[in-house]
Amino acid sequence: MKFNELINRTRNQHFISQAEQRLNSCSSYSDSKNAKINCFEILEKNPPEVRLIKKNFIKNNLSFHHLFTLKRFLENKNYNLEKLFGRYEEEIQNRVESLLEFFSIARKECGVNLERIDLNKIKGFKFEELLRDLKYIYKCKLMNGLRNPHRIKETLKEYQCHLDHVFDDEQALEIYLGLEFKNCSESKRICDEFKVSKEEYKQWIRLLLLFLYPQKNGSTILDNYVENLFHEKKFIPIL
Repeated sequence: MKFNELINRTRNQHFISQAEQRLNSCSSYSDSKNAKINCFEILEKNPPEVRLIKKNFIKNNLSFHHLFTLKRFLENKNYNLEKLFGRYEEEIQNRVESLLEFFSIARKECGVNLERIDLNKIKGFKFEELLRDLKYIYKCKLMNGLRNPHRIKETLKEYQCHLDHVFDDEQALEIYLGLEFKNCSESKRICDEFKVSKEEYKQWIRLLLLFLYPQKNGSTILDNYVENLFHEKKFIPIL
């Protein structure tokens, strides 16, 4: 992937995609530009207790201006990570609907009160399709955690051994260094909002790049991480 392929007009950048938020929309037409989502206040964590406080427009919810922008380029254009996120967002609605359909069929075939689902009882069941959907959704959830600006410090601590690394690839290095040209006042505004240092912010963006940058075979570290996880023998009984 070349630096120029990251050119995108998006300024208000979501850290939880609009596509995923629309799956939880409280509006009758979730695909509407004015669709809303319920927002809750956490009253107690254990036992959990929340209170509905307002409804936000999804287009402005869980987002921040130029949060993932590396460098401004011409008017209304900038280099950002939106396209790297996009490959894990464009199918989320279809994958979730496919998974929900499977569970609906499973309940009819196996009963609603079973602790385990006997896959052999489900007519026409294809395990590879279920696994494909589970992997895709799990990648999206992992990415949500990685790119959540409210967890920058926790993410850097969790992935400490991966910090300040870049692929041995000229194009990846160009993108990596591109962050040095980010608008200083823009960086300060982000750092002040999420209470991180300028260096922590850079490490976080570059960690996202490391996990989401497509290699020559098209896969990413995030892809490989999930594939390896699903092959762990200790998780096989769950699947």
